[in-house]
Amino acid sequence: MTTDAFVYIGTYTKTMPHVVGKAKGIYCFEFDAATGRLSGGKLVANVANPTYLAIDPSRRFLYAVSETDSGPNQSGRITAYAIDSATGGLRMLNRRLTGGADPCYLQVDATGKAVVTANYTGGSVASFPLRADGSLGERGSFHQHVGSSINPDRQEAAHAHMARIDASNRWVFVPDLGMDKVTVYQLDAANGKVQPNT
Repeated sequence: MTTDAFVYIGTYTKTMPHVVGKAKGIYCFEFDAATGRLSGGKLVANVANPTYLAIDPSRRFLYAVSETDSGPNQSGRITAYAIDSATGGLRMLNRRLTGGADPCYLQVDATGKAVVTANYTGGSVASFPLRADGSLGERGSFHQHVGSSINPDRQEAAHAHMARIDASNRWVFVPDLGMDKVTVYQLDAANGKVQPNT
């Protein structure tokens, strides 16, 4: 079989309210474009709840959230990995706390200089500068959402659910399930920061 690309799959590794985790972390599969088949399926990173993954524009680095509420201030984490282009293996570079519980999304900007993440249970947004070696710098910005909406079961507080960078690489759109709002931020990719839009 010919390997045209590697496909990385994030998983739940721990029991959550909506899922029973049985996986162990991030898995790598080999993709055959001619047949559409995936094969291999090897564990390449043993990490807690890597439920969302992002690859940088150079395709040399992979970033994964750990959708958890452990650590200081019940914070989740982002982990940076270097990708082995020959084997698909991952080598951990470093980790950073996101500042909020249960990060559920992350995206690398088009220049490969910043990553943004949304903390679902924490109801917040954080950003990090990316170093030349792919590792995460110190947190560049953090914004706590405040608010609620009409469904007391799911909207009792802010729940940032995504932090999506637009095609111009200037704006970050953050839909918040708890507030029933989309907040717009200005992206300063060079410094790994986001600021509320005026």
